[in-house]
Amino acid sequence: MNRVIFQIIDSSKFALITVLIVNIGLFTSACEDSSTHLGASSSLDRHSSSESSEISFFGKQDHKKSPFPSERDLAMIIPKFRAIYPALSIIPEVWLDHVDQSLFESNIRQRISEESTPEDWSLVALRISPCSPLGHIAEPNEIDRLCWPEVRLVLQPIVQLVRLTGNTFLFPEDRAIHALYRADYQNPYLVEVQELIKQGLKLEDLDAELLSQFEQARDGVATGLLQATQKVRVTDTIYDRIAERPEFNKAETEEQFWEKLTDLILTPYCNANALYHLTAMSLPLGRAPVPLDLWSFVAFDAEEGHLKRADLKVRDRKTGEVFLSFEEDLGKTSEDVSAALADPQMLEKVRQFDEQKQKQIFEHTILDQTQVAQQASQIIDPYQTLIANTTCSSCHRFNDTPFNFHNLSYFGDFAMTVSPRVEADVSRDLDWINELIVRLEK
Repeated sequence: MNRVIFQIIDSSKFALITVLIVNIGLFTSACEDSSTHLGASSSLDRHSSSESSEISFFGKQDHKKSPFPSERDLAMIIPKFRAIYPALSIIPEVWLDHVDQSLFESNIRQRISEESTPEDWSLVALRISPCSPLGHIAEPNEIDRLCWPEVRLVLQPIVQLVRLTGNTFLFPEDRAIHALYRADYQNPYLVEVQELIKQGLKLEDLDAELLSQFEQARDGVATGLLQATQKVRVTDTIYDRIAERPEFNKAETEEQFWEKLTDLILTPYCNANALYHLTAMSLPLGRAPVPLDLWSFVAFDAEEGHLKRADLKVRDRKTGEVFLSFEEDLGKTSEDVSAALADPQMLEKVRQFDEQKQKQIFEHTILDQTQVAQQASQIIDPYQTLIANTTCSSCHRFNDTPFNFHNLSYFGDFAMTVSPRVEADVSRDLDWINELIVRLEK
């Protein structure tokens, strides 16, 4: 790992990094205050993440600092000026080719590779989720039991640009990729339950013995992932709140962090065959979000490391019924939105639906920026809306700046965007881990 890091630091693209590292501490405090807070709904308040101070399963805890797990364990933010881990060390270049082609076929109608080369893409954040829902039904029992551990990587191109004064600076492009990997993806209990879910079965339909075996396997895999995540910590400091990892305050701890992250998380959990879903979003070329005012979203399912374009759907949160298919109803595989409105083709199609179906679509998505306030508590809450129930843009509309669609990536010169939905998901994960520990200590 040392070889990779120092090779990148010495490259011309990241020539400024060795100078900027002494100032990393200045950026950490700014990031801590960057999170947007719209407030999750009451169903997220059933437990408090502060309960983690009582955890003993992961060893002796220093209650004066941050007990494990804390927010920064589950949402790891890489400072913008230290995003030196190349995406091509994790993902095959052909995946970037697929993203490039699919965005070319979206309303963008441009190849983002002309502005962001494969070598520009870097790891900027990652999420550890011990219980990612497998189904489409937003019901607490379904979500918290029919789930499986996963690792989510956030990749973003960061380029070196030149100001009119001649000075160079690092600039995060307004595009990002989210790559989702299932831990122990070949586990026979996971494979069997996934197949039953595809057939339309719910929690109540599963054989009791199979469900028990599945949950034991899930808890075992989650425990292994969390123990690996704990070992990534290399400082005895604060990990509360979603903010930049504290390891980046010193060159020595940063190097240790990269080594442990590679050995314990990226290599064992993020191999190509473990990927099951990948999403991407982008502005058109030009680096001007306000006048361009177009964000396109595309998605892929993956099998054995091969990407296949995924249909974007809106589903009923209670039954999983499909209300709208972009591919079948709109004849497209991208969602193309502006800061104010949803996809224009989607809006036109919804107008053709009967009153009942229109109402269902309105309840599950945000079609107009004016809906954000009234829909926020429902769509932010992972117990009320799964990603499978709504549109991509609906989950990306909760930032203070309406034309910033980043959820856990960088928007221009600002600190990392941490959306309210990310905060709510991390809160839920911490609660689920507390319940896991109770089960394991019985």
